[in-house]
Amino acid sequence: ALVELDLTSQDKALRILGVSSNTADIKDLLKDPKTGSPIAFTAQHATTKWHVLDTAYKNDFEYLEETFTGEIDIASQSLDNTKWVITQTTASGVQYHIYDRGTTTVTFLFHSSDELLQYTLNNMHPVVIKSRDGQDLVSYLTIPDHLEDPERPGRPIHPIPLVLRV
Repeated sequence: ALVELDLTSQDKALRILGVSSNTADIKDLLKDPKTGSPIAFTAQHATTKWHVLDTAYKNDFEYLEETFTGEIDIASQSLDNTKWVITQTTASGVQYHIYDRGTTTVTFLFHSSDELLQYTLNNMHPVVIKSRDGQDLVSYLTIPDHLEDPERPGRPIHPIPLVLRV
């Protein structure tokens, strides 16, 4: 859970800002650059998911979710909070974009590793494996293109060998 503690009040009130799940960890917190007020946070278990706290930003996050595939992060914000630097992580690496909140437009900036663009790389699929002591082992599986079931992404068309390093 994401909590806020008011150190200025007599009762030192603890307020829950957001809860994602019992299994996810809070990864990032996006705050207003001027006021420090929380806008949204990410929770990560097998994948990273944004949770909006300030409803004034709901449309922004819906637009970003529709626009990008893979996981996104907000790497930086302008002081007036009208422009965000968005990173998008895919199989081919990290791409950087500027998101203009005023015009609701995204402009591509650059790719972290242009050399990778010449190759077809496969996605990693999150898989949660139960350990002997009952804990979840979050793992990521990459399957060769010619063996991945198009009807069931992240699953092979038939059993294939697997090497798991823990």
